[in-house]
Amino acid sequence: MRRILGFAAFLLIMIQLSITCQPQTNDDTRSFPADLRIEALSGGLHPWEENRYVLFTADGRGKYARTIPSKVGAEPLEENEFSLQNSDLVEIWKAIVVNDFFALDPEYKNEAVAGGWFGSLTVTASGKTHRVTIQNIVMPRVIAIIRVLNNLTPDDNDLIVGE
Repeated sequence: MRRILGFAAFLLIMIQLSITCQPQTNDDTRSFPADLRIEALSGGLHPWEENRYVLFTADGRGKYARTIPSKVGAEPLEENEFSLQNSDLVEIWKAIVVNDFFALDPEYKNEAVAGGWFGSLTVTASGKTHRVTIQNIVMPRVIAIIRVLNNLTPDDNDLIVGE
């Protein structure tokens, strides 16, 4: 009986040690916040030019739409829903963290260009929402995140950015 109790105690100690001795990491890119939501809109600045919209949510849902803003109430030119894998959301979150998205200014704009293009990226994570808009200017950290989003949308459902 002593042997069984001793063995059981040994097993419990080993299990406890294996749980508490797991390496701890402060790497914010190993997963993603449960409330992660990414919305992006891009297109031309003229009302007759095409806009593209994507939405990614933490539950793995994605949505894509192409519209012409001047055609108020019109059906989208294209609309698509798709699913994302957990690894896709981790990849998006890594891009957001690595590019320090929440520290970016809300707007980057080239005032010297009339017309042209714009991009708007809104990220909600851990209870915070931050939006960054770029207009006729290449902001590498925003473009890097948009590239990741474009790689995860099916087919050619890409956001338009001037690079």
